[in-house]
Amino acid sequence: MSILQNKIAELIPDHLVLLDFVVNDSQPSVKIIIDGSEPVDLNTTTQIARAVRNSGLLDDAYPGGVKMEVTSPGLGAPLKHPIQFKKNLGRTVQVRLIGESEPTAIEICQVDDNSFEGLSHSGVKSRFQFDEIESAVVEIKF
Repeated sequence: MSILQNKIAELIPDHLVLLDFVVNDSQPSVKIIIDGSEPVDLNTTTQIARAVRNSGLLDDAYPGGVKMEVTSPGLGAPLKHPIQFKKNLGRTVQVRLIGESEPTAIEICQVDDNSFEGLSHSGVKSRFQFDEIESAVVEIKF
């Protein structure tokens, strides 16, 4: 993490995590992506945006100004942090491990800081280490 990213992470409330800090110098713009165990609402993103602006952290890096967006990940965004797996307990995710070409459908049963236990459609329980996962996306059912 960059120094700027670390300082912005300190401004995020404790019940949330900074998932990503995307910089686009050609525009200039920054996108702060957050998530937590509870849904992230507009009031929360507005408070964080205000805190970042008032902190002056972006002033030195962008003396001419910068467009800033604070958002939560989209519905189909991959899970990146243990808190997101905990939030989706009981749901099915498409998990693709590093080096595998095809994802596997797994229901999230239990989550700790380093891994999650999941149940396959065939009834087999397995443990998946987060550092071995290439991608994990929640199956959307309508």
